[in-house]
Amino acid sequence: MRKQGTINKPKRILPKNFRNDPFADPPPISENDIADGMFSLLNRGIIPRDVDLTPAFERGNAPFINKIALVENSGSKRPP
Repeated sequence: MRKQGTINKPKRILPKNFRNDPFADPPPISENDIADGMFSLLNRGIIPRDVDLTPAFERGNAPFINKIALVENSGSKRPP
């Protein structure tokens, strides 16, 4: 069964004084903004597009670690 109505809600819009003045101090970022994700912060203009975010992702351990998977190959078995 499909849900009726919308399942997403509008996010916080960048206040007008920050939109009009590119040299203003950056707006405060709330916990809800962080939970929405980096892509959402960039799209809404809370984080400027020309900011280098590389140092934020290089700090600490990587979020995903890859390693070789062990696969058992016991020959081809046919069903009786």
